[in-house]
Amino acid sequence: NSLIGGKAGNAEDLQVGLSIFEPGGGAEQSSRPIEMIYFVLEGTLTITTPDGEITLNQFDSIYRPIGSVAGIINNSSETVKMLVIAPAMPAPAGGAPAQK
Repeated sequence: NSLIGGKAGNAEDLQVGLSIFEPGGGAEQSSRPIEMIYFVLEGTLTITTPDGEITLNQFDSIYRPIGSVAGIINNSSETVKMLVIAPAMPAPAGGAPAQK
């Protein structure tokens, strides 16, 4: 869910989105061409990297540099809510801004 930037409008250079991970949910490890910040609003989740795992609790954050590889797992029994803060994706040539 885009809160600022992207489909939500208002910001040209920044996007803030809300990700919700149900128990057992997550995202596979991947690399991103942009830097990102994850900020946990509620719950506890695990960030997986090639070097190991990092646990984030409520109000913890982590910075993902450009090209970093990471995945997300909610190993808890609670729903996790996390803000994702990143630069806005550039518009494709001759088209509208890219949707995330």
